Amino acid sequence: MTADFALSHARFTGPDPDGAGHHIPGAVEKVASFGVTVADYGPWFGHFQVRHFGPRPLTKDDAQRSKATTLAHLRVGYKVMPSVRVALDVFNVFDTERATSTTSTSHAWLGRRRGKTFTSTRSSREAFA
Repeated sequence: MTADFALSHARFTGPDPDGAGHHIPGAVEKVASFGVTVADYGPWFGHFQVRHFGPRPLTKDDAQRSKATTLAHLRVGYKVMPSVRVALDVFNVFDTERATSTTSTSHAWLGRRRGKTFTSTRSSREAFA
């Protein structure tokens, strides 16, 4: 089990020639993460993680702010053989759609639509054994 929490107070220092303010657009102020991993439950393994990004300023004067975003990731896997694992990843488990912006005129998506990825891994130690 893992948990992390971070706080930030990012500001420009020095004189403000345009008088727009000292906030740094897009600088996240709070980030929290929590994860649980299950390893070697027979041939099964898995991981679940939730990440929360707090609101952030979109402009230097902090007149516009983004909303908070929470994303979750799930992985479930099965060990087929000692050197072969198959996993199913589900990104954005709760189907969060949250537009964020680093400026007031351009937008980017933090969090993508729910997706599934199939992976097969082999450790280098087992590959050369």
